[in-house]
Amino acid sequence: MYCRSEFLERLFERESLPIEALLNSGARRIHVDSHTVYNDQHWKGFYPPDTPLPPWIFQNSFNKSFRKENGTVKGVTSTFDDSIKAVNALKPIDPNDTSKGILLEYVEPQFSIFYDVLKVIGKDVVIGKAFTGKYPMGRQLLIFSMARRYSFDFMSPEDHKELFEKFGKVPDVGKVLGEWEGRMVSNTSLTPPLFRFRYRLDSSGKVTCDWNFMNVLRGGSQIELTRELMLMFDFTNFHDEIRMIADDIMVGKYCPVPTEILNLIGDRSLGLVHLEKTTEGTRPCIYYHIQKVQEGGSDRSVRT
Repeated sequence: MYCRSEFLERLFERESLPIEALLNSGARRIHVDSHTVYNDQHWKGFYPPDTPLPPWIFQNSFNKSFRKENGTVKGVTSTFDDSIKAVNALKPIDPNDTSKGILLEYVEPQFSIFYDVLKVIGKDVVIGKAFTGKYPMGRQLLIFSMARRYSFDFMSPEDHKELFEKFGKVPDVGKVLGEWEGRMVSNTSLTPPLFRFRYRLDSSGKVTCDWNFMNVLRGGSQIELTRELMLMFDFTNFHDEIRMIADDIMVGKYCPVPTEILNLIGDRSLGLVHLEKTTEGTRPCIYYHIQKVQEGGSDRSVRT
């Protein structure tokens, strides 16, 4: 998920597990201790970070789900928001040697000029190539990966909501102090670290926050701790709502005051902006998560 195209090409040379390894069970679990999500409702698709059009900006990623019906594996490929769904037919490339991979073809006429070749290289990881044309003479368009287990860096709005509501708690002041690095929650893929919060005590002993957004905007926020969460207020009409998940992880929302006008749109995600219904109306929010930075640098490690 973190790997560039060149590395994915090398991974694609590995042998594949049988086609049955693609089947989704529907299980879903969040593991706070390891900062991972296991979501077997579908395979979450990822474009490599060197893709010409960054998916987190253009929100152009996908999911794939697979089931067995009458002894045959079938699938559906959908955009991240399910606005487009395409039915898939799958079969081993070589019935006598399942390690060679899986051919995924698109059944409906409007998508039939495309096909994928998939290799299940681990129980939770798939490497795929997308082609245009007819197998095996098609032209490769791109390479991608899919996973059903991924780190909090790749959390979806659904994951964020579950973490915030089910696992979140009021941050402990003693554990908040210090510097935190933040990523926005995208519907599609990994966003780069875009901002930093530095929590400190002022001369009166109150917690305040200095923030830096992409080294372009800087400012300070006032902190208010309630019985349910930590609030941050700055010079805008927006405010932050933050809960602590673990000593080194917090999830937050950056939201304005709700308005009834947006009730017509309802609860939905628009890429980097997510609409929430409240008792006072609907509000557009930016979801994010922040991880504590160890002294001397970031405690993040690149996982491949």
